[in-house]
Order: sequence, then structure tokens, then C-alpha cells
Amino acid sequence: MDAILVSIIIGYSFTIKCTFVLYHSTTDGIVVINPYYWQLTKENLFQHYADIAEAIDLPILLYNFPGLTGQDLSPEFVLKLVKSHPNIVGIKETVESVGHTREMILTVKSFKEDFAVLSGYDDHLLNTLSIGGDGAIPLTANFIPELTVGLYQSFKEGNYGKAIELHKKLAPFPLLYKLDSPFVNVAKEAIRMRGIEISTDVLAPSRPLSAEKKEKIQRCMDTVLNQAIPLSN
Repeated sequence: MDAILVSIIIGYSFTIKCTFVLYHSTTDGIVVINPYYWQLTKENLFQHYADIAEAIDLPILLYNFPGLTGQDLSPEFVLKLVKSHPNIVGIKETVESVGHTREMILTVKSFKEDFAVLSGYDDHLLNTLSIGGDGAIPLTANFIPELTVGLYQSFKEGNYGKAIELHKKLAPFPLLYKLDSPFVNVAKEAIRMRGIEISTDVLAPSRPLSAEKKEKIQRCMDTVLNQAIPLSN
């Protein structure tokens, strides 16, 4: 499988400038989150995404993270965008409500069947698949892919018992993200614990994890990895 390069860009003027650079690069698509701090009217938010979609001929994945941005992308709003701009091909739904994701699937896929609805939360992967979604963009895929990839494959193969089993094993991992904020350092330490030699350095205001927090990550990893986790039958 060929690697797919996706750029994540934030902010209006920076985003618009980046679109021209990315169009002439090897980027396969972009993920765009709505501006935050100042909330926009629906009209201005729509125009923000419209400007980006019209400026670049690449697939665009919307990033809905109202807990971070303070402003939700409703299913009706996304449908309006998709109807106007065919290069908006999917959404990453980082929302707690399964009902919100269900409405996104039913509303937008009724118009664009191949519109990808992906969970942003690791432990919502099974929920998203079971209500007609397409998968997830989970952080755990970077350090425990046996669970997320295995869950996805098992579900697609109709092995729902195995999918549920892997879902239960995956459930404790998001609790690790509460060890620090932002939790990039947690993910980096977990990746390194899997034997991938990456730098665990972080930029301020983030700080390196304490030995106690690293030990908690290791214990969680060991608990799961000491169990058999076949990718599929």
C-alpha cells in the first residue's frame, strides 16, 4: 500500500497560503479544522471552508473538534458544504456523542454515499463502524495498531465477536491521554516503548513526562501486549 501524505492546517490566512504550496507538493489531501478563539457566524464559517475548497484541487477532510474549537460542524452545515464543493470528501468526528456521528452519516451519506465519516476518538471506532461510518483516525494506531487495525479488519470480515474483544482491550488506552495535556508526549513515549526509536522531545509549554507517568504507560502496554492479539482469524 502506498503511503498517503496528508497535511493538517489551521487558521485562515495561513491556511489559504498553504493551499497554493500544497497544490504543487506531493500532498495527497488536507485536513482542515475550523478557526477557534473567535467563533464565526455560520455564514463566515461556510465561506472559510469554501475559500479553501476553491483554492486547492485536493481532497479535503473536515476536522470537527468542538471540544477544542468551541464550534460544532453540524450535519446540515457539512451537507451544504459537500453539495457545493465535491472535493470535500470526509470528516474526522472528534465528538463524544454517538448520536451526532449517526446524524452525520445519515445526513451526508444520503447525498454523497462515499463521503467518509471517521471517528477521532479511539474508543468510538467500533461505534462508528456499526452505525455505517468508515473508520477512525486514532492516535493508538501509532503504537498499538494490533488493536485498531485488528478491530477494523475483524468488523469488515464480519467477525463481530473478535471486534468486540479488541474494542474492550482498546478501551483503557484513551485514559492514558489524561496523564498530561497536550498528550503528544504520551504518544511519543508509547511509540518508543514499542521499539521505534523516535525523539520524545516536546516543545514548551509541553514538558517531558515524569518517570512515574512513563511507568503507567508501560504497565498499560504490558497488560495488553501480554495477551494474544491476532489481527484476524
